[in-house]
Amino acid sequence: MPSRFWAASGNGLLPGSNMFAVSGASWTPASLPGLQLWVENDPTTMFTDAGITPVSASGQTVKQWNDKSGHARNLNSDAGATYTTGTKPYLQFNGTSSTIQNSSNTIPLSDASGYFYLAVAVSFDTNTGLQIAASGIFSGNNSPRLGNSSCTSQGIVHNTTPGLTTDNGPALTAGTPVVLIMTVSSTGVETFVDNVSNGATAMSNPDLSTVGNFYVGSLGAGTNFTGGKIFGSVLGTGTLSSTDRASLQTYMHGLP
Repeated sequence: MPSRFWAASGNGLLPGSNMFAVSGASWTPASLPGLQLWVENDPTTMFTDAGITPVSASGQTVKQWNDKSGHARNLNSDAGATYTTGTKPYLQFNGTSSTIQNSSNTIPLSDASGYFYLAVAVSFDTNTGLQIAASGIFSGNNSPRLGNSSCTSQGIVHNTTPGLTTDNGPALTAGTPVVLIMTVSSTGVETFVDNVSNGATAMSNPDLSTVGNFYVGSLGAGTNFTGGKIFGSVLGTGTLSSTDRASLQTYMHGLP
């Protein structure tokens, strides 16, 4: 895996040459506490079938995306998403049908206190409507999810019923890769856009189930599809220190 070097600045972490690495070039999400699921744009983990045939060419449909956390919580779907090569490979979701998920309802989504973190490296398309990049579906309508609304602002979905409410943050540019990291505690949610916080926000009647499912490209299997390029996503339980968050930000920013 290539080294990822970044310089610190007042606005987060910026790319640079001959700069220090936040946690060293060998750092990976495997170092994170409570890591539960980790997928990224590694073609050796993407398959055109149920984990037998790896992708070999741009344009192929990925029907299984293997988990690198060591827990074997692979994502899969007959609809899948399109493997696309470029400067970095990614999965392209079309906003109308493609999705990939683990719907076993057994993934640890938060610890006993309701603490967890979720990160995604994504480039949003210009599709209108709610753009959910990666979502952990807990068990009700008030589970927090990372996403984007009409490619204008990142957000946390608080309610999946009509009239979606979001916690808006800094404006995003469609087509520009960005890393979103969300940390959840028993009192609220904080989201970081390229390691810049949008401020902690209290949740209204949150549903913080300890186990559930994990979806990319939709709010659930076959519902509310979204479009965009996904480079990777990480889910973990417990708290995420500022040092761990900076390391995760640096690593994931190296994926796009």
